[in-house]
Amino acid sequence: MYSTNIRSLELTNNTYNEKNTSITGRTFVADFGNNYWTFRIRTTPLSRADFAQKFFLTNQAGNGLLYSFSGSNVGRINTAIQIPVLNDSAGTVSGTVLTTSGTGVEPFYSQAVGSDTVGITGGTGTIKAGDLIQFANHAKVYMVTEDCDLDGSSVDILKITPRLIKNVDFNQVAYDSVTFSAIPDGDVISWDIGVEELYEFEATYREVF
Repeated sequence: MYSTNIRSLELTNNTYNEKNTSITGRTFVADFGNNYWTFRIRTTPLSRADFAQKFFLTNQAGNGLLYSFSGSNVGRINTAIQIPVLNDSAGTVSGTVLTTSGTGVEPFYSQAVGSDTVGITGGTGTIKAGDLIQFANHAKVYMVTEDCDLDGSSVDILKITPRLIKNVDFNQVAYDSVTFSAIPDGDVISWDIGVEELYEFEATYREVF
């Protein structure tokens, strides 16, 4: 679901690193994986009807986003959401882009869990650093870290963050309409109501997969 009423967006890649500094001053960092995105949104001013329809799912409506009412309780909903601007590639990429199989040496690439360098074929144009992508076999969202020029025939190299959480042999790569699976993050839900009786909603959501 894509919300055209989001006015501002703050996207964060959360990592679990443990750092240890030795007596000689050397620093060691261990990455334990489990990276996930959070994004904070603030809406444009909304009428009461628009606010209720687009950001709450009641027992009657069934078409809201991310929250539900059940009696006096407010619950989180695992919802698909496309964030503004970043949901589509900033490059000129078009056509079907697929991952290759296995591992390459020159240039190096690997489709295995833990890799941040993936081999791809097909498509034309460019995928730009900062683009969000997904692979067909799981919901995790990745960010491209270097520009990638596609020639449609040879193996091209796609560098990503975070590292793969699943093997992606022969997977289609989504570069447009990238969709997060997300739930509200935190225990507080708040919104502002102005004198014009318009609602402004601000909240943080966490990627789940």
